[in-house]
Amino acid sequence: MLKLILTVVSFIYVDARFSRGVSFAALGKHDLAVKDFNNVLKIDSRHINALKKLGIVLKNMERYDESSIQYGKILQIKPDDQDALQALSELKRLKK
Repeated sequence: MLKLILTVVSFIYVDARFSRGVSFAALGKHDLAVKDFNNVLKIDSRHINALKKLGIVLKNMERYDESSIQYGKILQIKPDDQDALQALSELKRLKK
């Protein structure tokens, strides 16, 4: 029973942090968005949407290498993810 409660609490925390990170990103508060997405990924390192949003925010901050790492993690989980493939291609172009 305790394990179920902890799982539910973790899910709620992850969902809340992810949503808040999306809001911060939309408001241009990139540093706060990065912190929230990283907190999500500490609990669920395979959270594809957090990886994508983190990649976008890092790209917007011109932290291209860090952004590329996030998209690489997505491709390790889902090798055919078109968003990640397209983002990596764009990042490669931006780094030149």
